[in-house]
Amino acid sequence: MKKLWLSIAILGALVLSLTHIPTVNVEASPVNVLNSANVHNLPKNDARMSNNMSPQQLLSEITRQYKYSYPTFKGEVKAYTPSQYRELKAGKSVQGITPEYLDKLPTRLSAINQVLKITGTIFPVANPNIAPFSSVGVISAWTSLANGVMIINSPYLSDFLKSDGSHSMNTAGGTGFSIGVNRIGTAAHMLYEEGHYISGAIINFGDSRPNHQGVGYGTLTRLMVPQSWINNSSATSNDYAAAIVSMNSGSMPAAFNLNTNPPNDTSAVSIGFPGDPQAGFVTQGVMIESRGTVTPWYKDPMGIYVSQDVSSYHGMSGGPLLDVNNTVIGINILAFHDDSGTENQWGFRRMNAGVAGFMLNS
Repeated sequence: MKKLWLSIAILGALVLSLTHIPTVNVEASPVNVLNSANVHNLPKNDARMSNNMSPQQLLSEITRQYKYSYPTFKGEVKAYTPSQYRELKAGKSVQGITPEYLDKLPTRLSAINQVLKITGTIFPVANPNIAPFSSVGVISAWTSLANGVMIINSPYLSDFLKSDGSHSMNTAGGTGFSIGVNRIGTAAHMLYEEGHYISGAIINFGDSRPNHQGVGYGTLTRLMVPQSWINNSSATSNDYAAAIVSMNSGSMPAAFNLNTNPPNDTSAVSIGFPGDPQAGFVTQGVMIESRGTVTPWYKDPMGIYVSQDVSSYHGMSGGPLLDVNNTVIGINILAFHDDSGTENQWGFRRMNAGVAGFMLNS
């Protein structure tokens, strides 16, 4: 669920060059070999969304899905954001996603938005319901654990704050994009992380802001994740996946074409739904675009693009990286940050025949 982090050091006030990134475990996917897929069918999911649904209603719809993972459980279901659950495991006292928490959510988000500084490389999409933006959707996912615990990773249910009131650096939600009549592409870590699959997810395409009408939404029913990611989720070049979607409202938007031989240095645009105070946006469901140039990463030139101006903040994980023809040349997967935790470089899984074949045919 969270975006992968890679630490890099700052040398004085100079902009970091790629040679200053320390060694990380990156394995390139074979260019023309289809990586074996680990296929996982999700439990029944009858959660419903509407453009005027309140956070309380969404929470009720999601927690109602717990019974499909643990049908014999009779107790109270307790929901947590990813940030809250990490604090809970660390022994801290957390409130959880309660009605009281949700009642205060608008006030907290408004206060955060008043102090945020929007960076110069990201901009809200003016009309998310037209191509190519309408084929990109925000993902709300949840994981059901034993004893009535649910972890809900959704921008609609997070205030991006830790229990001490400081900003959380954990993601809220993620992004996916249409690649077929019932299929999306995304990042593997959106579907499988920390040794387990998610238990359910909803993707909302196009304009996904509360009280706005998008082009449709659907539920994820089947997940296809590379076996290489299951075996080694620290290998960032394995961080791509696909999922089957059953549309509940509207129709599946037009599929992106996948460019299996993108150039090395090229102009590109990253699209997604940042749930990250560093991006300057925490308003739920805001689609942004970030334009600039991407270049091959010297440690894995065929597997990873990097950029210091094409941004991919938390929540944009799984979103498409497009070329000037609006074909997919990469997938948003990771962020590099300095010693203070500030993101200053981003990474994208580069498209090739092997990745495209996996996403379209697995």
